[in-house]
Amino acid sequence: MARQGIARVKTGCKTCNPFVDDLRIRRIKCDEKRPSCSRCISTGRKCDGYISPPSETYSWAQLLRSHPRQNMTSISHLNRDGAAAANRAMHFYHRIAAPALTGSLNKTFWTTIVVQISNQEPVAGHAVLALSSIYETFSKGVHEATTFAVWHYNKAIRLLRTTKDRALVLFVCLLFICIEILRKNPQDVIAHCRHGINILNEIHAESDFLRNHVVPTMRQLSLIPYFYGVDPKTFPTIDRPVPSATQQLTSIAEAHARHTLKDRHSYDEEDRALLCLLEVRHIISKIQLLVSLSKSECDYDAYLDDFRTVVDLTAKATAVPVDSGSPSTRTVFTDDSAIEVGFSPLLFVVVSKCRSLSVRIAALKLMEQLARPRNNMWTKHITSAVVRRIIEIEHLISISEVETDDLFDDGELPPDERRVVSADFWCTGNRKRGSWRLVRFFLRDSDSGNFIVRDEWLKVEKPSGALP
Repeated sequence: MARQGIARVKTGCKTCNPFVDDLRIRRIKCDEKRPSCSRCISTGRKCDGYISPPSETYSWAQLLRSHPRQNMTSISHLNRDGAAAANRAMHFYHRIAAPALTGSLNKTFWTTIVVQISNQEPVAGHAVLALSSIYETFSKGVHEATTFAVWHYNKAIRLLRTTKDRALVLFVCLLFICIEILRKNPQDVIAHCRHGINILNEIHAESDFLRNHVVPTMRQLSLIPYFYGVDPKTFPTIDRPVPSATQQLTSIAEAHARHTLKDRHSYDEEDRALLCLLEVRHIISKIQLLVSLSKSECDYDAYLDDFRTVVDLTAKATAVPVDSGSPSTRTVFTDDSAIEVGFSPLLFVVVSKCRSLSVRIAALKLMEQLARPRNNMWTKHITSAVVRRIIEIEHLISISEVETDDLFDDGELPPDERRVVSADFWCTGNRKRGSWRLVRFFLRDSDSGNFIVRDEWLKVEKPSGALP
């Protein structure tokens, strides 16, 4: 006779619930018989009863309400309130955190795939609960994770050690990367990215889940260590080719038809902003590629019109109104985006490499307007201080002493020997003195071609003469 199956559940008594008790003795599913679980009673164990079922849904007001910091000092405290807290954290992820993590172009992964996998795999479930809790606390300016978040983070790490499914390991690794971004922990972000890339490169048989969801997200997050100054020569890269969308175009006629339909298509405001972002990414990538082998900073001068186009497109995108009341209408400019840096690094290239004073000042204004430093890896005040100093070095002016609208652009470009090739504050050991940061600037000697190193202490707080 076939054995009668028991429905798999994630609720249950306090003794059996995997999301409540890390130290549970029994490794079977609770049958949820009332008032006491018969699975416990039949073995002579004491059933600790059931937690009152939490509300099935939470309103916007409940999710956004300021909650007191949890002070759970023991596992037993967590056991009493764990199920309700986990239920709320999962709702908070679905309604608040996931839309913010999506950024501009990867909505399905964070809003749908992550939720599905977290419901199927306990290791992913604990990681998502930790991510949700950390996102909520850090978005409020709290720089210390709750015990709830730490407990679920550690639980996910312990479960990950026994997980043999490499695709699942890589999936959880993506969640860990986001957690460390929110914790503003660059070294752990780099370590998780390195570990994830190495795992991905060792996987030869790709599943649809890995190919369609995990790899694209890993490819996006694999760029983050470069924002922290990692050495490209020592950091691994993904060994898989980037899928080419042009493979779907079978003829020039089809490409022309798509272009014509694009002009006729009615885009909403968010789509128009994203189209501007994609075009700006294309322009900056093209410039960087064409100048990558050059030894002279003057070669950037050939792309002055392209730099102007970037500024115009960004200004056009900023004119799109943003409705912050719903995650579905958040754009690439949202304050809450954790991994989407939007236009900021692209404008950084314009400000640092375009030597037209009027264009780079316009780009600087936009960069400081759009930079969202609260949750993501793009450190607004540091990068702003660096590019301001680059402008001052190259044009022999002081931005802090002059209103930017009063700066006169005579059209003369700075000579090659006065141009800053690069600036780095990681190679100096990220040294600080209060609000001052040590930054190393690299210029090139016009005679020998060798680099000239110039170390300066820059004030990284928002300057009094901040651009409007």
